[in-house]
This record gives sequence, C-alpha cells and structure tokens, in this order.
Amino acid sequence: MNEVILNRTFLSAFVGTALLALAAAGLGWAQAPRGVAALLAAGALAYAVGVFGVTVALNVPMNETLARLAADSAAGQDYWRVYLRDWVFWNGVRAMAGGVSGACLLVAALVGR
Repeated sequence: MNEVILNRTFLSAFVGTALLALAAAGLGWAQAPRGVAALLAAGALAYAVGVFGVTVALNVPMNETLARLAADSAAGQDYWRVYLRDWVFWNGVRAMAGGVSGACLLVAALVGR
C-alpha cells in the first residue's frame, strides 16, 4: 500500500495541508479575533495530530510491517488479524480528525470574513 500512495503528488498535498493549516493557525493567532484564532488552532491541531501524526506514526509503519510478511505464513496470517483491527480503528480516528479539522477551518473562514 505504501508503495502506491507514497508519491510526490500525495505527499505534497498531505504535508502541504499540515503546513498550511499550521501557518493559518499561527497567522490567525497573531491577527484574528480570539474565537477565530481558537478555531484555526483547533483545526490545525486536529489535522497535525489526528491525520498527519496518526498516519506517520501508526498507519504507515503497520503497512510496512504487513508488506514484509508473507501472506501465506503463520506470522502473516496472525499479523493480518491485528493489522485489520488496529488499522481500521486508526483510520477511523484519522477520518474523524479530518472532519473536525475541516469543520473548524471552514467555520473559522466563514466567521472571520
């Protein structure tokens, strides 16, 4: 999975979103009204930790471990059960964090107009 998804286009969008969200939060903290700044900070934090952090610290390493194991081996079959349970859980966390991030940033943009 990592070999397909880890490419220049995806990484640019993935890392770029984290950097832009953090930059918006920093600028907002310095210049926006406190409510808008708090929404920007919450959105950036949700993305940086819940989407970017979970992906880098958990999902990618799980993908790499799975890729190293032979599918027909006992170790591969045992890890698949763990992988499926944990990867789906953390993917759900990423999805919720992405939704929270998007909602916070959208509301901040609408309120801060």
